[in-house]
Amino acid sequence: MKSYIKIVSFITMAFAVVQVYGSKSHYFSHLSVEDGLSQNTVLCMLQDSQGFMWFGTKDGLNRYDGSRFRTFRQEPDNPYSLGNNFIRSLFEDSEGNMWHKYRVVDIRPPYRTVLAVRC
Repeated sequence: MKSYIKIVSFITMAFAVVQVYGSKSHYFSHLSVEDGLSQNTVLCMLQDSQGFMWFGTKDGLNRYDGSRFRTFRQEPDNPYSLGNNFIRSLFEDSEGNMWHKYRVVDIRPPYRTVLAVRC
């Protein structure tokens, strides 16, 4: 009986050690339009070198700083704004420039894609 208790105690301690030291804790939170995201359909994501999370949607580019969103959209009268609100992919180059690929609205396929610097 004593050996049974020792074995059960050893196995319990081993599982406890594995639980404490062997697992990494991860935190995940669901974000939506209620939190400030411009649209719930996220097409691409990127964490930049400064730690910001970027989300490309069909309604613009969203930057999340851990507590709130800032949304960037096309502004027709501003040549420095996004070329389109349909953000399909994101990339950060070695110099920290953010690039995005968007679908240009065209009458016929294939849709043209354009790269724009510094979102």
